[in-house]
Amino acid sequence: MMKTQRFDAVTLDVLMPELDGLELLHRIRQDPQLGGLPTVFVSVFSGRQELAGEWVVSKPIDADELRNVLAAAVHAGRSRVLVVGRDELREFVSPALEELGIDHQWELTGAGAARACSERRFEVALVDVGIRNPPAVLQALDLRGRRVRRAVILFSDAQTPNPPGIDHLGLEVVPVDEAATAVQAALRDRSG
Repeated sequence: MMKTQRFDAVTLDVLMPELDGLELLHRIRQDPQLGGLPTVFVSVFSGRQELAGEWVVSKPIDADELRNVLAAAVHAGRSRVLVVGRDELREFVSPALEELGIDHQWELTGAGAARACSERRFEVALVDVGIRNPPAVLQALDLRGRRVRRAVILFSDAQTPNPPGIDHLGLEVVPVDEAATAVQAALRDRSG
């Protein structure tokens, strides 16, 4: 049906007969026409690693939560992550995000990040403290996903010292090799 009709979103459970929800999700994400379709998992297995970056409603189902999440999914599309960082760190971060199935867009500058935020919705921003003027980049971000609070994660390679003023932002700086798992944890955080 998904190949012959147009849908605004799809709801899946992990446990389904014949073809489980995770395998169906894999097939959806591999299909060029369906890959961006917002998918809402409604499952008792809502904390699974494979669901990072997907919309999730835990069972037992709260009707208001399901309605709100479906509306947000249709409005915002698939959960996305904006990465603002130096190009030389892309080879470390992008493959790790892709391995976790997390859709992301890489920008090199604050101006690029601001433009991207005006064009798409992002759930989480991952910002390299080694870029030029990280505090200004953070101010340029306009995250408009389903969370009330902005989810921003700072990351750094071992060779780059934290720039002046970064400590006053009140955000922890994670090592570059932990950046993808920090994003995954932020996407799982249902409290925001």
